[in-house]
Amino acid sequence: MADEMWSLAHAVPWRHLVGFENRLKSEDQIRTRIAEDIRVKGHSVDEGFATLNDAIRYTFQYPGDRYTEGVQDDIRKLTDSGFTMVKLKNAWEWPEYKGIIGCWRNSAGVVFEVQFHTLPSYEAWQLTQPAYERLRNPATSDPERAELRAFIRKVYGFFGPDPGAPAPAPAPASVAVTSGEKVTYYAIVDALSRRESPAGVLRRIEHAGGERDEAFGRDLAWRPTFLLYSAERGNLDNDMPAISEEEADRIVARVRGGSSPAISLRRANAGLHVGVLRGLTATLPSVCNQLHWVVAHGDRSPAGRRRSISSRGFPRGGGGGAGRHRTGPRRA
Repeated sequence: MADEMWSLAHAVPWRHLVGFENRLKSEDQIRTRIAEDIRVKGHSVDEGFATLNDAIRYTFQYPGDRYTEGVQDDIRKLTDSGFTMVKLKNAWEWPEYKGIIGCWRNSAGVVFEVQFHTLPSYEAWQLTQPAYERLRNPATSDPERAELRAFIRKVYGFFGPDPGAPAPAPAPASVAVTSGEKVTYYAIVDALSRRESPAGVLRRIEHAGGERDEAFGRDLAWRPTFLLYSAERGNLDNDMPAISEEEADRIVARVRGGSSPAISLRRANAGLHVGVLRGLTATLPSVCNQLHWVVAHGDRSPAGRRRSISSRGFPRGGGGGAGRHRTGPRRA
């Protein structure tokens, strides 16, 4: 898989494969993600792993004036290389992320993510990544969450609806919620569920003092969640359509009717406090073998090519001009 990515990156001098050293999601990140699936969706570890689209992520960067040409060409080349497209989204009009994101599956069934950026959109992603990581932290206060999202929106407010468009006029200041709460409900739909029968339910609560996201879990409680923040950041594991309070109540009732809180808590605790590889070795060898295979074989750098990568993440001699970039922050 890395062979094809390197071939694409070096086909033309203005295309760059950035953040290569952070292409693999860490064990802790996978553990946190699967634990959330266990609690919120009632998935097994095996099912949580099966719906994980970004355990491997590649990021391509293009000059703004070659972006459309480069993305279209690379999507075609990925298909020609035998990869099957799973999902593709254009996020240039999103308020908290800019770029195009896609997921592909190789012949061995391994799904990986590809992000397509310009230099400014990639730098904006790096600049806002610490704020996003704070949003994911359940200990972050409601007032800080509102400030963090306002900062992310401000950064991306300098972008137009596509790489070549001018920045839009400043948006009017949002109206603060002065009393009570505004609650928006979302269905959680992943690869193992349907819009008519979602995997779970989530709510965003906005109030005068800030905001927070909560998901109703198989432990029969509303607890903080990072799933909506991840979707707004470009993660394609879940679709999050807004729903009515009545539909949210029906999903909650379905979860209450078919859940065992004790089992759900044991599963979630196992996912949170046991290393993924060690835990899977004891309980789900087949999934563990898949993860080992991905790390050891499915995404191994081509022999001899890693030495050609500079500490800044681009091929030596190719770091000037539009291709210059900083090594990206830690994956999330």
